[in-house]
Order: sequence, then C-alpha cells, then structure tokens
Amino acid sequence: MRTFPRYSHLVVFAATVMGAEILLGLTGWPQPHRILEFSGVTLAAILTSALAIQPSAADDRGIMPPSFVVDFSALLLFGANAALFVATAGAITRWLADRERSRPVRRTLLNAVIVMIAIQAAGLTHQALGGVTANYVWPWQGVPIAAAVLAYCLVKSTSAEVLMPLLNRKAVKRSWPKAILRYSNYFIGAGLAVGLAEIVDHGMW
Repeated sequence: MRTFPRYSHLVVFAATVMGAEILLGLTGWPQPHRILEFSGVTLAAILTSALAIQPSAADDRGIMPPSFVVDFSALLLFGANAALFVATAGAITRWLADRERSRPVRRTLLNAVIVMIAIQAAGLTHQALGGVTANYVWPWQGVPIAAAVLAYCLVKSTSAEVLMPLLNRKAVKRSWPKAILRYSNYFIGAGLAVGLAEIVDHGMW
C-alpha cells in the first residue's frame, strides 16, 4: 500500500516539472522551438534518477551515477542554466524515490548542492573555452568538452575528499589530489553524453 503513494509523488512531481518546462519554453527558454527536446531530456533525468538509486558510499568512491550522462547531455544541448534545471530535477527525484530515506537530510542536500556546483563549473568552463550547444565542429569541440568534464570532476573530488571530511570533523588525507583519478569514468559518461546530444541535435531520436 505504500508503493503507490510513493510513485504517485514522483508522477505528480514529473507532471509539475513538465508543465513548468512548457511555460518556460513559451518564453523562449532555454532555446526557442526546442521545448520537446528539453522536456525529453528532463524526463530522462527524472526516470534515470528514480530507477538508479545508488548507495550513499558511492558518492565518496567516485562512482559515476547514470544521471550524469543526462545532465551533461543537457549542458551540451542547452547550456549551463538548463543543465542546472535538469540536475535539480534529478536530485529532487532521487530524494523522493528513496523510500527508506537511507541518507541523512544534511548529506542529501549537500550532495545535491555539490552536483549543482559541479554542473555550473562545467558549464562555465565549457562556455569560456568556446563550447557550443549545437552544430558541433569536430575535433575542436573536444577541448571545451574535456575541460568541462575535468572541472566537474575537480569539484566532485574536492568535495568528497576535502569538504566531506571537514564537515564530519575528520582528517583530510594528504593524498587527496590523486583521488581525481577515481573519477576518470566520468569521461566515459561524457562520451555517452556527446553521442546522446548528437542524436537529439540532429533529430535522430
């Protein structure tokens, strides 16, 4: 009997987000005439976040969540602000879908904030190095994309290896700069995100 109310909350949330996106799309945000694509990417983020709940320790081990692929695709397609919207929708979905509330509220909020800061850092880096959100020119667009992933990983690794221990009153390991190597799987996820962005950008979906 508890399953239906939980999923009903997710359905109501998804419907609310879709409605908000339609209203934003009518104002021309994030891009005119791309309401359907933006809604589809956000819905994919919600579904991915709802179906792929990770254990709390996964964030500290540098394991890439499947939602990163969708968030980074949104960054490549619509820019940093739209990616932040998508990442926020995914973070709220993960909280709603966690029926056992296995993570403390403070940790859940902190992880969500870290993801938002990381996606913004990636977006600013991508834009600063000449990254575009359509009509990609290869191989030149590989540079801003790789730099964006690196910025994302730096924020995530620094947060996990420095910020988390400090908040928990634990010692920070001197070897923490090497921890970024554990986040190399994010580059694989970024490759998948590039492929997804190309499919959406060319209307092949």
